[in-house]
Amino acid sequence: MIVEFQDSNNSIVHEEFQEWRRLNPEGFFLNCKSRSNLMLHFVVCQHHGNAEWPCDEDGYHSLTKKMKVCSTNSTELEQWAGSNSTAKLKSCSDCVPLSRNSGESIMLPKAVSDCYFFLWNPKKDPDSFENYDGVQKGALADRPYSTQWICPSTKPRTGDIAIVQRTGNQNNGVFAKGVVTDKPHVDDNGVRVVGLELNMFLPIGEEISREEIITAANYSAKWMPMASGNVIPEQITQAILSLWNKRGHQATLESSLPEEVNQQKGLPEGAVNQILVNAYERNAKARKRCIEHYGLDCSVCGFNFEAAYGAPGAGLIHVHHLKPLNEIKENYEVDPVKDLRPVCPNCHAIIHSRTPVFTIDDVKEMMAP
Repeated sequence: MIVEFQDSNNSIVHEEFQEWRRLNPEGFFLNCKSRSNLMLHFVVCQHHGNAEWPCDEDGYHSLTKKMKVCSTNSTELEQWAGSNSTAKLKSCSDCVPLSRNSGESIMLPKAVSDCYFFLWNPKKDPDSFENYDGVQKGALADRPYSTQWICPSTKPRTGDIAIVQRTGNQNNGVFAKGVVTDKPHVDDNGVRVVGLELNMFLPIGEEISREEIITAANYSAKWMPMASGNVIPEQITQAILSLWNKRGHQATLESSLPEEVNQQKGLPEGAVNQILVNAYERNAKARKRCIEHYGLDCSVCGFNFEAAYGAPGAGLIHVHHLKPLNEIKENYEVDPVKDLRPVCPNCHAIIHSRTPVFTIDDVKEMMAP
């Protein structure tokens, strides 16, 4: 529910706003300097003082001189802003943690994240991603690629989405995704840089081209970023995320399940020599073939990410390896149709909750009325 607070010099309205903040410590508010200047804050943000900030009797220090629009739902405030302002809604980059009465410090995620584009030219910067195979494997093992990236813009903020495109004549397209970890600053060499943590990568040759993105977004305006640090329009962002997920390489979703199998490299699977979690289930080529055959519905319960969550869920599903581990021998070749099945994370976790694992039929019987 939207609640508005505004006064001229009224300490009573100020206190009403502060009381709302105290009662809704995980809520949000818009600071409306004007109809064309709106800023979204967390209730715990001390940019406007904490919820105990007093106001003198004449209201000179009232926080509600400028309208405060409050809600426990940030989407509701975004909709209010869209109906009451023609300007783009901004979110505060200075929100800081505030301690609860228990003394525990809390840091809430940003309510609104922008998506920024960063460009990589391998010819000009051959050192970045030098061992690309190792970078990919590191991301799969929860070791993201951290770097400082040249960024002429001062706008990216900590927590914003980072999309990286490879430029040049070969393998041109979006290939990496992550977050901004450090806002733009000037380094020791006098160059403005931004901190990035990239935790998802597409294999070489499977980059998402600009033409694919424009077509998927049905975007009529010209979009051709020529420098790093440009904000990506929302329509383009959704297209990139949807195309990425449809590539079938949403590795972080599958990074913490308990099965251990011997690592193989590609198809056919190589000799057994190193223990990794879910190596067969993460084989990109086998996974892709499995999904092409069976689709994206869970083989146990029928759950479909895209049906439940829309575009952000497109292409998401786990892949389960059916063959018992004691039957996996040297030079074993995985058959994506015979040996793999798409399953949702919940059913996958139950399958692997014991040794030997439950079969798909076992879990179906558990769910039977």
